[in-house]
Order: sequence, then C-alpha cells, then structure tokens
Amino acid sequence: MVTSVTPFKSDFSIDEEGIRKNVRFLVDNGIDVVTPCGSIGEWSSLTSEELGRVVAVSVDEANGGAPVLAGASSTSTVEAAKRARLVEEAGADGLLVTPPFYMKYTLDGLVRHFKTVASNTSLPIVLYNAPDFLGFELTTPDLAKVVEEVESVVAIKDATTDMLEFANRIRVLQMSEEKRNVRVILGNEPYCYHGLVAGSYGTFNSVGNFAPLPMQQMYEAVQEGDLAEARKIYLKLTEYFAFRRRTKNPIGVVKQSMIKSGIGIEPFVRPPLSQLSTSEIAELEIVLEHLQQPKIRA
Repeated sequence: MVTSVTPFKSDFSIDEEGIRKNVRFLVDNGIDVVTPCGSIGEWSSLTSEELGRVVAVSVDEANGGAPVLAGASSTSTVEAAKRARLVEEAGADGLLVTPPFYMKYTLDGLVRHFKTVASNTSLPIVLYNAPDFLGFELTTPDLAKVVEEVESVVAIKDATTDMLEFANRIRVLQMSEEKRNVRVILGNEPYCYHGLVAGSYGTFNSVGNFAPLPMQQMYEAVQEGDLAEARKIYLKLTEYFAFRRRTKNPIGVVKQSMIKSGIGIEPFVRPPLSQLSTSEIAELEIVLEHLQQPKIRA
C-alpha cells in the first residue's frame, strides 16, 4: 500500500501531470493500493479543494488498476468531515483519517471526531495512529473503543515503533473472537519486516514510489514463510531508511529518489518543508545504487 507524493511545480502549484506519472508508475508496477494525500502526500499543506483535486486526478489515472485509499485528515473535525465528502465525490474507495493533533482531547472527543467524519461519507475508514504527529500513542483500548463505536472504521494504520504493542493490537483488534475484527496494518515503514512477521495485514510504505519491488518481494517472502529471504531484503532497505532518518526529511528524500529513478516529477515541497541539499543528494545516489530497482512494466 503505497503512500503517494503530491508533486508541485516551482511556484508550489499542484503538478497534475506529475500526479499522473506517479500513479501510472505505481499501477504499472502492480502495487495493491494507491494512497494519495497521506503524510508523504503533504496533506497538511493542501487546501480542501486541492486535496479533492489530487484525489480526483489519482482516481482517474488509476482507472480501476488499483483501489485508491485517500487521506481526508484535518486538525478540525468539521474540515475533516468536509474532506471526507470531497474525497468520496472524487471517486476514492476509502478514507485514511488521522486524529486531530494540535490539542489535547478526551477519548469521547476522539470518538466524536470519527463519528462526525463517518456520518458525512459512506466510505470505509482507516484510522491512522500516528504518534509522531499526535505527540502521544493512542492505546490499544482507545483504538478498540473507536472501532466499537464507529462501524465504518475497518482498519488501523499503525505507525507505532513499539512492536510489542503492535503485536498486542493484532491480537486484540484483528484476531479477537469476541468483538468485530479490523485489519491492523503497519504504518511505520522502517519497521516493515518486524510488523509483517508479527502478523500485519500488509504495509503502508513510501519507498514504493520509486522502488516497489523490494517491499513486494519481502511481503511475499513472509507470506511464504521464507523469513531468511525476507530478512535479506529488509537489511538491504535499512540503508535507505537510515539515510532518511538522518535527513529528517522523508518527503524530500522520496521525491528526490523518484527523480533519480527516472520518474519525471520536480523535487519541490511546500514550505515549511525543504528540498535536499546538494551533499544529501550525492549521498542519496549512493544509497539508491544499493537498492534493487523496479522493473517498469509496459
């Protein structure tokens, strides 16, 4: 499940042809789900109207080749509900929704947020537990409460770094014999191997924007029980993940990696984000040489 970028032109306007190139590459290379307007898609820098347009272009270019799970997040409950309607009207197959993260709220407030969003759309919702954004970790009981109260929440994108708690969520939320089950999907890609081995339904990742093959092969190896092969692929990916962590600029890294891999977009990111420096680009070129590159399918 690849979180796609939002390409921009030099004046920071949306590059619709860049979106099409990105989505076309993903579909041609057999990814399972396209996810525009997530964190890698710079959703917080988009107006609601822009977000709806990005999703509409992505849906049009995917053309049924892969389902589109579109971000519909906002720090405002009212705005998130509006975005949910826009995304559904744009033709998306589902919503990815992050809880508000600029203020503290109670569990009841969290449930009300998702109920309000759900009431404005008929689409299924993936709840994005994102500790890096929220500043805290949603607990397993909190997530279970939202799932219990909001039927259209069908999955959790879990970006935790706590693999014990991640496994616990799989036990409680995905494998429960007493309650409605939801799919628990790893959302923090540097932990992709650990999450898949623990039983993640799949992975959300951004490396697929330029190199979808390694993640696909690792997923397949885990499903086939070949953990030695999966570990070998993962260890090759860790050099890239470590570089991305050092730069503290994942979106800039992904866009520059796409350019170096021959995908015709521009490197621009909207402020306050920034592009990679010349020295970082030089280091990235070495890192990418060590990654298995995708075979673009005709």
